Amino acid sequence: MLPQDAITKTIELIGIDDYNFFSGVSTILGVHNQQSGAQSNTLLLCGIYQNQTSSVMVMKTYDKDYSLNLINYVCAGDVWAKKTGQGDSAFLAITYLPYDYSLSTSTPVNSSYKFSGGELVISMFLLFIGMFLVFQFMIFKFFGIKIKKDI
Repeated sequence: MLPQDAITKTIELIGIDDYNFFSGVSTILGVHNQQSGAQSNTLLLCGIYQNQTSSVMVMKTYDKDYSLNLINYVCAGDVWAKKTGQGDSAFLAITYLPYDYSLSTSTPVNSSYKFSGGELVISMFLLFIGMFLVFQFMIFKFFGIKIKKDI
């Protein structure tokens, strides 16, 4: 499960193109890329925007498609995409947190669910009814004793 404050951004790159998703410290949680052809490569980079030498490659699509990849990559800098070829287009989707998740006390959605008082009362009531029915069945089946019902 993803944290509640996860953000997903998408972009379509056509021809030789690049796009800066955001800047600053972030945690990239998931990446997906789909390309229309095999004429180019698509890269997701972390580092200084448009400076290939100081950027770290997070994801690279060789030719066609890159399926959804759930990662936990912390990036301190620009997160940007670069498409290298002319004859096709690429669709890129990333899911990220705008902070370093490893330093956070945030919990995933629904991971700390707690029962309310009403749910506990109903659960206990149903448990007692079930136990009574099982006990009554066992007494009747194994001992042949029927519980008399006075009307």
